[in-house]
Amino acid sequence: AGKNIRVPWKEDGKSTLSKFVVSPAGDIIAFQGRFGNIHIYSDRTRSNVFTLKMNDEVTSCSFSPDGGLLYSHGMGGEVYVWDIKAQDCLHRFWDDGCVQGTAIGISRNNRYLATGSTSGIVNVYSRSDVLKDTKPTPQKIIGNLTTAISDVKFSPTSEILAMASEVKENAIKLLHVPSMTVFQNFPPMKYNLRRPNCMDFSTNGGYFSVGNNRGAANLFRYVKLAERYSWAIVLTIFCE
Repeated sequence: AGKNIRVPWKEDGKSTLSKFVVSPAGDIIAFQGRFGNIHIYSDRTRSNVFTLKMNDEVTSCSFSPDGGLLYSHGMGGEVYVWDIKAQDCLHRFWDDGCVQGTAIGISRNNRYLATGSTSGIVNVYSRSDVLKDTKPTPQKIIGNLTTAISDVKFSPTSEILAMASEVKENAIKLLHVPSMTVFQNFPPMKYNLRRPNCMDFSTNGGYFSVGNNRGAANLFRYVKLAERYSWAIVLTIFCE
């Protein structure tokens, strides 16, 4: 309808609206609050319905593909698995080798979970392992980035995992999930993406876009040629 709806929000000193994630169905929004609080907002009632609380400061959240679970990473390196309907913590586990967690993401096929930390390490777990163990072993540890991970994101086909750090130029890598190998031809040679501060895949996964600190949104297309992927820049949009 092209209308803005202002929602009253009580400022209690424990909330912030700077970071949030939307459930796959779009009916629930999880806001990362202060002091470990995660505020669950209902789009239907347009109100804060309940609040979940971690023992550490929350740094990143991600919904499961069906929206029934919420995964949250914290400053202490521990990951919480929340049951949204029960409004309770279902499970907790320690992120392997993590001192401070910074990012978390779930694959669309619900098979993999990826976590990022301040050391630049990205761990890829089997989802079945993290739900039954408090100290699961990662299936893959990626150390190609050396600065704090700002975001991890799986493609819609769950075939590619994108990892980025916004504190260093060109600090972005792509992982081929089935083979657990990092693409050597991305970012493209002689092309500086600057500092990546946002990224996402298209609905069907055919395109990948990276926004940077210079106001540019770079759009890439990838195709599979002779058992290898080739990446090509499609266009760059500059925002003023």
